[in-house]
Amino acid sequence: MTNDIKCPHCGAYHCIKWDSYSRDVVNINNEEKKINVQRYKCKICGRTFSKLPEDVFPRKKYSRSAGCKGM
Repeated sequence: MTNDIKCPHCGAYHCIKWDSYSRDVVNINNEEKKINVQRYKCKICGRTFSKLPEDVFPRKKYSRSAGCKGM
C-alpha cells in the first residue's frame, strides 16, 4: 500500500499501485519525450487515478513549461 498518495476522489490515503502507461510529452525545448505514468487504485472508494508529474497537463501533449514558452 502507498500511504503518501491521496485519492483525488475520496481523500483517503489507502491507495495501491494499479498499473502504468507511457505517454508522449513535448518539453520546453520542443523535444518529444516518453514518460511513464503510474496509476493507483483507492482501496476505500475503488476508483483508479493517475499520478502525473507536476510539469504535465492532464490530457495534453505539451508540458506546462512548453506551454509557458508559447507553444
